[in-house]
Amino acid sequence: MPRMPAKIRKRFQEGIDILDAEVEETLVRGRGLLGTPPELHTLEDWRVMWAKWRDVVLPKVIEYFPGTRPAACYIVGEIEPRPLQTPPPLNNCLFKIYIGSERGEGVWFHDYPEPYQRDETRHLRDLGMIDDVELKRYRRWMRGEGRREYPHEQGRYE
Repeated sequence: MPRMPAKIRKRFQEGIDILDAEVEETLVRGRGLLGTPPELHTLEDWRVMWAKWRDVVLPKVIEYFPGTRPAACYIVGEIEPRPLQTPPPLNNCLFKIYIGSERGEGVWFHDYPEPYQRDETRHLRDLGMIDDVELKRYRRWMRGEGRREYPHEQGRYE
């Protein structure tokens, strides 16, 4: 009887750093499934983690969520924040978080829908960060073609 081909996974080896799924989710979306992990308490922590895991997270976000960039890019100042177009309503349904710094400065990160904040894809295109190929992928992705679940790095190890 034929067998299903085995999935080839990276094997865990002693001494290898593995990106925690909660930290990765927070770097990508600005918040984790369980809130903000303790590894990302201050703005300095965000900068250290983003510098360490940028080469892992950024290509996956571009592949699985075309036309967007991780929240960490905006929080650490790699990309200028999207401007607000109209003041948002004062309710708890919209995502806004303050990330403090040990030096007293901090950053507000907010991710509001289109009427309140400028569309992320247009913002990135105006900054010259998105080319026509990624824009075509984004349009197909918005129609529901090729949507896949984001694979966390921790799940690739056994």
